[in-house]
Amino acid sequence: MNVTADIYERISELRRGALGTFLEVTAVTNRAGSSYTITDTDSIIMNSWTGGNGTSQIHLPTTTGNDGRIIRFKSDSTIAANKNIQIRPNDVSETIDGATSYDFNRSYDGLSILCHDGEWFIIQKKEK
Repeated sequence: MNVTADIYERISELRRGALGTFLEVTAVTNRAGSSYTITDTDSIIMNSWTGGNGTSQIHLPTTTGNDGRIIRFKSDSTIAANKNIQIRPNDVSETIDGATSYDFNRSYDGLSILCHDGEWFIIQKKEK
């Protein structure tokens, strides 16, 4: 058994797309007045809501050191117009498509953002 050859073969399969890759989903339960800060390992954020109406915040990491990073957000059936999640850069000098924040407030919404050149850009948006 040649362990080195086996490792190289697995890397080759990954590069060719022959092996599936999976991203970890981070479940965030939002409530009025709460906040969550994206970690270095977060890539897919599944949002739910508990409690009464209000606004919660999700803070993006600084763009420094994150160029090319994509973060995806998804909401379940508990998110509604009066249960608003505000996505905002942690660094107030940074923006999302030129705005200071993005409101995420519909059930089954989806949003993908890309960090590039000191800004966050919306690259895909799904509204139910």
